[in-house]
Amino acid sequence: MRSTRAARRLLVLLVMAGVALVPATAGAATFPDTIRLPDGWQPEGIAAGRGTSLYAGSIPTGAVWKGDARTGKGDVLVPGRPGERSAIGIKVDGRNRLFVAGGATGKAFVYDARTGADLASYQLATPGAATFVNDVAVTSRAAWFTDSSAAQLYKLPLGRHGRLPGQGEVRTLALTGDLQLGTTGPNLNGIVAAQGGRTLLSVQTNTGKLFRISPRSGVTREVDLGGATLENGDGMLLAGRVLFVVQNRSNQIAVVVLTKSRPVRGPEPQQPDRRGRADEVPGPWPAGDHHHRRRLRRPDHHRLPGRAPVRGQRPLRHHRPPAGPLRHRPRGLTPFGGNRGRSSWILSSVSKELGRRRS
Repeated sequence: MRSTRAARRLLVLLVMAGVALVPATAGAATFPDTIRLPDGWQPEGIAAGRGTSLYAGSIPTGAVWKGDARTGKGDVLVPGRPGERSAIGIKVDGRNRLFVAGGATGKAFVYDARTGADLASYQLATPGAATFVNDVAVTSRAAWFTDSSAAQLYKLPLGRHGRLPGQGEVRTLALTGDLQLGTTGPNLNGIVAAQGGRTLLSVQTNTGKLFRISPRSGVTREVDLGGATLENGDGMLLAGRVLFVVQNRSNQIAVVVLTKSRPVRGPEPQQPDRRGRADEVPGPWPAGDHHHRRRLRRPDHHRLPGRAPVRGQRPLRHHRPPAGPLRHRPRGLTPFGGNRGRSSWILSSVSKELGRRRS
């Protein structure tokens, strides 16, 4: 059901981007090939909401149109405010709120995706500065906005239960690393969140480069596209490891298959144990993904469960001595369950120590 729904939403996005598609399945053919917007609308961003609902913003007025992707019918949800607001990139979050990037206004707007009510507005860029707030990505903890005129992202931190922040909580994240601003055309444009928000991906329109961004440090690393470029890269959609990039003036969509890579912040130093062996197994783990790193934990053989652990070691809280006579088991790697999918491996040598102490 989820894969079918995702495929249908993707089809809607492609049709609204002006790309001619041939229906691949009978289910996809039930959607209209073309959905008409009001005359003079000048759309830019598009977002899929609950069910088959979709949204399209108006650049010159800031209005938002809501329609049904199945029937093609819709109406204006958020009235326009010419000269005051603009609607560029838009996203709908899990709480049915519509986040809108305000373009040259340097602002962000949040609306109720069901009623169109105005929930909040934020000043992101410094008033008077050159700015173009272009696109937005929403995670469970924050909404991230790109600025096509500056090497920075804007963050709206979301509180408990998705509480919207106040103006004083808005943060600006300076970008460093591989990203170099171009002098002509838009710079960072479309943005998506990956790995639960631990990594951000953004395309630079004027260079066609794709960047991986650390939301903690602002460090950017260019993604190796094998010599290809995403010229005129604009809006993006991430479905699993497949990234769809709309190339606006090229009138096409690029498909990028992502693979695992090393963390953005660089490799961590390995910590040797008392025998001089490193306890971390290096590998091409995803950027910022701490839960997929495997470690070899070697407990102190002269320590019983329940006693204070040696510094840097995890206590064996879950170990239970067998009820019968203790027998020595050969040393080896024994799986030891961790939390949130993280695996640890512990040497099973405590039994021998217990037996020696009882004797």
